[in-house]
Parts: sequence; C-alpha cells; structure tokens
Amino acid sequence: MLQINSNEILNWESKKTGTLFISEQMYHRHSELFLGNYSQTKKDIESSLNQELKNLDFKVSSKKKNNETIYLKRIGAESLKKSIKHNLRNINDIKFEVEYRDGVFYELPRKGFDFAVYDDDYNLLNFWNYCFGERSISNGEELWKKELDLRPNWKSIAKELNLNIPTHMGINIPVEKKKPTIIGGIQFGNWGLFHSDMLNAIHIEQQTEVDLLIYITATGNLEKQLSDSIVNFKNSKQQLIKFHNIIKIPIWLIGVDIK
Repeated sequence: MLQINSNEILNWESKKTGTLFISEQMYHRHSELFLGNYSQTKKDIESSLNQELKNLDFKVSSKKKNNETIYLKRIGAESLKKSIKHNLRNINDIKFEVEYRDGVFYELPRKGFDFAVYDDDYNLLNFWNYCFGERSISNGEELWKKELDLRPNWKSIAKELNLNIPTHMGINIPVEKKKPTIIGGIQFGNWGLFHSDMLNAIHIEQQTEVDLLIYITATGNLEKQLSDSIVNFKNSKQQLIKFHNIIKIPIWLIGVDIK
C-alpha cells in the first residue's frame, strides 16, 4: 500500500534495502528471437534485476485530504537507479553512461544511454576510421590521443589491434562486428522522457545496427512509491504498440516492482 500510518514513518524512513523483481515484460519487434539466440544475456539481465537493492532512499510525502494529513510511502529514484546499476555491473563487458556519436560509442565521462554492451574491437576500429580513414576529420590525431588518454581500455585494445597513428591518412580499415550491440535505459523520470529516449534510440538505429534496446521501467507498488506522471510499464507498452511501425528497434520492455 502507498499510504502509511504516522506511527510507521520512522520505520519506513530507516529502511535501506528492498528486493527488486521483474513483474511484467513485453517483447517489441520480435526481441524475443534475439534473446532466444543470446540466452545468457537474458539470464544475466534477469539475474541482475531479481536481486536485493542496497542504499535506497526511503522517504515519506504528505498531502491534505478532507482536512486530514495523509502520509505516502516514497522511494528516491536516484538511489534506486544507482543500486540497479550496481547490480548490473556483474554483467561481462557492460558499459555505463554511453553516448553514440559519429559512428562510435563513448562510455564515461559522457552521458547518453544508461548502459550498453557492444563489440569493443569493432567500436575502436570505427573510431580509428573516423579519425584517419577515407573521411577523416582534420584534427584526427589530436582526437585519437585525447579519447585514448581518457580510456585506458581503449589504449589496451589499440595496442592489441596494432592501431597506430598512420603516416598517410585516407584509407579505412575493414571492420566486422563479432558481438551484438545492446543499449539500455533505466527510466523512472517524467513521462516525457520516454519519447526523448525513443528518439535517441531511433537516431542511433539509423546510423548503426542496434540488436536490442533494454528499457527498464517501474510498475506495481514501485511505480506508486516513486512519483506521479513518471515513465511506467503500462504507458510505455501502449506507446510501443501505437508507434510499432516507427520504432523499429527490437525492444525488451521490463517492468520492475519491489518488495
């Protein structure tokens, strides 16, 4: 129940943990076929979401109704999202705060989608071609050094692939993707953010092959304990059905609840 007795407020606010679980799911654009072929990915996501969450921010809000003060259970969205990301870190090769730009996925310190899994070699080769290939940019050498200095893992991959700054530019290195591209969002914010997220995903899909978008939303008691007018499973599902012919990316829509 969302409503709480005034005598129970202290106990609620002193809580720090809760158990998350997947309550509802929808497979948009036959995403179930992809997940069938990559069953370990599905198991990893399900395992990460069906877990205890720690360091949550349990709060209480109040409102007046018929001259009576009503107290409502709340959970801080930021603490919830942070805890979910912490559990997702168990997934191999997962990246966080990922932005797609100029044919390349950039992880921290940039921000875009909450998480992603992709072919690191393929991604860095695309970046090399962007800096030095057929349509190389004027400051390619400077950008190459800058981005690799920000990311030690890119430096390591560049060394393994023997990617050096070329003496002659204008030739692409052939690239072949050997791992699927998965992007993911955890959205408990204002309802309008759903459309922003979908437009961002469509923009990426127009430039590169995205194999799956995982979109995590609230439902049930968790939805009620977050806030009003937020992105939720029910409305997200309705929008995906409505815009089925426009949103062509396979999407695994997940509704999570808490106990």
